[in-house]
Amino acid sequence: MARTISEIKAAMTRQWMDNICDLYGINPNDIRTFEQQFSRTSIESIWFYIVAFAHWTIEKLFDTHTAEMDEKIRTQRNHTIEWYRNTALNFQYSREFNPQFLPDITEYDNSNFTEDEIAQMRIITKCSVTVAQTDKPVLIIKVQKAGGKLSTGELEAFRAYMSAKADAGVTVSAVSEDADRLVLYLIIRRDQMVLDANGNRFSDGGNTLVESVQAHLNNLIFNGVFYPSRLEQYLMQQPGIRVATVTASLAGIGTPTAFTDKYAPYSGAITADGADIHAVYEVF
Repeated sequence: MARTISEIKAAMTRQWMDNICDLYGINPNDIRTFEQQFSRTSIESIWFYIVAFAHWTIEKLFDTHTAEMDEKIRTQRNHTIEWYRNTALNFQYSREFNPQFLPDITEYDNSNFTEDEIAQMRIITKCSVTVAQTDKPVLIIKVQKAGGKLSTGELEAFRAYMSAKADAGVTVSAVSEDADRLVLYLIIRRDQMVLDANGNRFSDGGNTLVESVQAHLNNLIFNGVFYPSRLEQYLMQQPGIRVATVTASLAGIGTPTAFTDKYAPYSGAITADGADIHAVYEVF
C-alpha cells in the first residue's frame, strides 16, 4: 500500500538531517524534526516535497497495477463461478451483425465490428451464477437483458453458447424471466406535517412509500434475497414515514404466493408497481 507524501518526506528528511549537521551548523543532539527547523517555503522543504510526491506517484501506480492484476486473475481463471458469469455477459446475439466464433470456438471474431456494434450485440445486462445442490454439478445461470427476459430465440442461442463453454459433465440450466411480482400490505404511521392521509407529500404530491419501495428493490443485487424486515428499516429512513410495518407479503412468477421471512426471486429480480403496494396510513 502506498505511503502518504508526508510519510515519504519524513523518511527522507530524517536520514538527511543525520548527515548535514556540520554543513548547516545544527547541533547533532537537537531532537527537533526537519519540519520544526526548516520552513515549508524553504528550498530544502520544496525539493523534498517534489521528490516525495514523485515517489508517492510511483507507489500509487504500483498499487493500481496490483489491483488490476488481482482482478484479472480473479475473473479470468477458467471455469470458476466468476468466469462463468463473465462468459455469460460476453454472449453476443444479433440478427443484423451475425456474430461468428473464431476457429477454436473460444471467442467471438469481432475483427470486423466497432466497439459500439460489439456492445450492441452483448445483450445480457444482468447475470448470476449459482451451483445447485444435486448429485451431479448443475450451474443455474439467471440472465436478463435491458428490457427484461430474453426472447425464445435469444434464450435458445444462449443455452447453446453456455453448453459449449461449460466443462464436460457440467449441466447448465439457463433461466430468463421477467422480474418476479411483489405484492405488499403495510401499516404506515406518517408524519402529518409531511404526508397527507393517502401518503402523498404536501411538497410535490409524490408518494413516498411507492417510490421508496421501488428504490429499495432496484438497489438489490441481481439474484439477491428480499427481506421485508430490511424494507421496513429502509422505509423508516424516508421523510414522512415514522413507522413502517409489513403485515403481509406475496411474490412469484405469475400468481404471487405468501411468504414471511425472506424471498429469493426465481428470475433473479423482483419488482412492485404502485397497484401492488397496499398501505393503511395512521397518524404517528
